[in-house]
Amino acid sequence: MLRYALAASVEFVLDSAMPYCAERWRPNLINDVSNQQRIAKMGNNSLLFPPMTTSHAASTHPQITVICVRLATIDDVLWPQLSAILCAAELERAERFHFERHRRQFVAAHALKRLMLWHIAKLPPRDWVFETAPGGKPRVGSAASPFFNLSHCDGLVACAVSRELDLGVDIEPLSREAPLAIAERMFAPAEQAWLRDQPEAEQSAGFFALWTLKEAFIKATGQGLQQDLRQIVFSLDPLRMQFLGQDRGQGETGYWWHFHQRPVDPDHILALAWNGPDAAVDCRTLGFEMLLDAGWNWSFDATRADG
Repeated sequence: MLRYALAASVEFVLDSAMPYCAERWRPNLINDVSNQQRIAKMGNNSLLFPPMTTSHAASTHPQITVICVRLATIDDVLWPQLSAILCAAELERAERFHFERHRRQFVAAHALKRLMLWHIAKLPPRDWVFETAPGGKPRVGSAASPFFNLSHCDGLVACAVSRELDLGVDIEPLSREAPLAIAERMFAPAEQAWLRDQPEAEQSAGFFALWTLKEAFIKATGQGLQQDLRQIVFSLDPLRMQFLGQDRGQGETGYWWHFHQRPVDPDHILALAWNGPDAAVDCRTLGFEMLLDAGWNWSFDATRADG
């Protein structure tokens, strides 16, 4: 049976034979696809998706906040306000998309980025300036922080921000059929074998569970697909990662790599990656009405469940 962590936050320590996984807290698990389908019919249930708990107080660790927005919840009157937040270059990029849904997805993602940075650092949304790092990763211009990373798929956008930690985030849909042929080019032999061993009905969810972790990692490094993803090996239940043929357990910061994986809703899975100390993660789903409110500010809560 396919089993993967719904909200697992772990530290990876590279060993010459096998990585050691120090679990910060015990994850809740979905055991099979029939259970996922039942959850999808019931909706986001707090009994099935309990709040994340940690073994450390949030104030003693760096903080990561992830906010997801469902495009279907964005009222038509808000789109002009979101577009007004973007710079001319972002608006030009948005207009290049052929389909309206892709334009709106782009506008929503980049408006979310600017609004979250506004709330975390108090610089107005329209005033943020961005640059591209040597590897191609977007970042705040002329400043070491705050850090951010974006991800989006049909109908959903997500942004992760942190004052202290550079990071990567990826969201993927569990409801669509996975491009399993990609696994032959991008997955390590052990991952491919594990995926083939899953019942056919569970292979798509298994693919996305692995893929979000890989995507979050390469986005955190800023090197993208220049890296050989077959050398980065994940296993699930429990969540573990191993580097093959390279000593990458500790990054340039001298810290180990950390990964966090959880559902956004019954149809989407999210993964975070960062190279640094253990962090408290707050992941929630909000509407733009709240984010556009100048008087609103998120109170960091590492035990908050998705709304």
